[in-house]
Amino acid sequence: MAIVLIVSEAVWFGAVAWFASTTVVDRWLRAHAHAFALATSAALVVLAGIVLWSGITELLT
Repeated sequence: MAIVLIVSEAVWFGAVAWFASTTVVDRWLRAHAHAFALATSAALVVLAGIVLWSGITELLT
């Protein structure tokens, strides 16, 4: 079972890496790098807020 998991993960991440390195995707990511960074930052701030809220409510109950 471990071998199946290792092989499937290697295939999955290999496919994602191959897809992300294609010329079309690379050009799109470079053209939209600023928007991509802003969206990623916003998502991380939201996740941090959720974790903070969860921790505070856990401490107070």
